[in-house]
Amino acid sequence: MLQNLTHADIEHFVKQRLTSNLAFKGLAARDEASTSALISEIVNKADGVFLWIRLVVKSLLNGIRNRDSIIILRERVRSTPQELEHLYGHLLGLIEPLYLAWASKAFQIVRLSRNFEGVSGLEPLTLEVFSLAMQEEQGEHRRETLNRLKNELLRFDYEEVNIHLTARCAGLLECSSTQPLQVSGASTVGYLHATARNCMESKSFWSKILEHTQGARFNPYVSLLKAYAVLGKPSSALIYGHQIDWHFPESKDHIVLLDYLDDTLSAYDNNGSKGVFCYTQDWHWSNNLSEVVRTPNPLTCFLDLATIYQLRRYVKSKLESENQHPVASSLLHRLLWNTDYVLDDKLPLPCAEMASLLLNSSANPNQRFNELSAWEATLSYLLNYTLVQKRRWGLNLRMVLAYLPVAKLLLSAGANPRARVFAEDWSGVFSVVEIMEGLKPRFPQLVLPVLEELHGQLARTN
Repeated sequence: MLQNLTHADIEHFVKQRLTSNLAFKGLAARDEASTSALISEIVNKADGVFLWIRLVVKSLLNGIRNRDSIIILRERVRSTPQELEHLYGHLLGLIEPLYLAWASKAFQIVRLSRNFEGVSGLEPLTLEVFSLAMQEEQGEHRRETLNRLKNELLRFDYEEVNIHLTARCAGLLECSSTQPLQVSGASTVGYLHATARNCMESKSFWSKILEHTQGARFNPYVSLLKAYAVLGKPSSALIYGHQIDWHFPESKDHIVLLDYLDDTLSAYDNNGSKGVFCYTQDWHWSNNLSEVVRTPNPLTCFLDLATIYQLRRYVKSKLESENQHPVASSLLHRLLWNTDYVLDDKLPLPCAEMASLLLNSSANPNQRFNELSAWEATLSYLLNYTLVQKRRWGLNLRMVLAYLPVAKLLLSAGANPRARVFAEDWSGVFSVVEIMEGLKPRFPQLVLPVLEELHGQLARTN
């Protein structure tokens, strides 16, 4: 919402900002009447809209820095549109052609990051992350390049990055800091105003912004994954890794970057550092992540974590390249008996595609780990998070929608149709048929294919 100010407020703001500039003071000393007239023109034209004032004053300060004459300064004021859409279009048109591709990447990174803020605790986009994401062209991510970026972190000139951001994006993007006039890696990057974001991300403006990276091997998801991998921030990296894995089938960048993340944090852990990832050798660093601290069994490797995050292509590449098919049963168990999904929504629910991948890699749904098989875990979730907990919390639709398609896949892969599981409230032991019949009235379209497969399996094993 735009901030409406009184005439006196606006006049005070303009005078304070301009007269604090030494070059403007010199100009006023030489031609006081013209500079006073310039200030009056700005105040009268503002019509109470602070955002317009802010942009005009910023433009004037740039002009003063360039030693513009009073005539050119007045032209800057008169050429700045008063309608916001025209104003933002005008600013976008001021970006030098040389910087259009850079600005396009910056806008895409800011937009993507903002879309994921608040997801699983993902932090706002910091200048440190933005700086890393903007480094280098997309391409093969070699380890030496990533190591170089990590080594350069301590030498980053964030003030210079801030200047580039402001200049190359015409002031539409800017840094915010808790410390006035102090820019650091912790400063956040965003639009100068909500109306600027709404305008730039509208269909007409956004299509123009994207034009400048067409044909370039640029993907903002990969850029942000690279930044978080170099910084050793696995929770954020895995969120973008998941998106790349599912939505960009041609990309393999996430595989290289996630391997780098795992190798870096594993080395950090094994070197005996006293940092957050310091554990014994048989304890993988991922067990410290808040998303997985309630898993029934400690994670043993990054492949466990990748399975929980449904990184299908990553897991497939490892199963194939390293002949790890014997561990597929363990991964299937990890996928289907994991954490309290319902309570915190920090992890994606199991999906049929991931289960299918593991089953096709010879996973055994009946193999038990810690006295529970992947099949029994599925039945337990369907029973306890639907039929039993319905009496306390209501039916959990997400659990049903996730696990019923998986149940059919498991049955087709040889899951025991006569399995029985305990209810968590100890109200009894339930068979597969009883669990499915209990769900059928509410979810007939999902349950009927499971029951059809189930009865077929029972008939064949009689």
